[in-house]
Amino acid sequence: MWHSAKEYIANREFENKEELEKVVNQLLNEGGLIIIPFFFICVTTNASLASIRAWMSVMDLEIWY
Repeated sequence: MWHSAKEYIANREFENKEELEKVVNQLLNEGGLIIIPFFFICVTTNASLASIRAWMSVMDLEIWY
């Protein structure tokens, strides 16, 4: 069981936004991730992915299932 989205998603190396979307969709389809959205992030470059990792490193986004 993952303790937080920060530990699972932020520490992964994604090649592109499609790979990130695939992982998130797999988690959602398997019931392992519940997201209560409060805003959306558009990932278009690897620099954007790095920004998300930095942001998630200071957040505590729990995955409960």
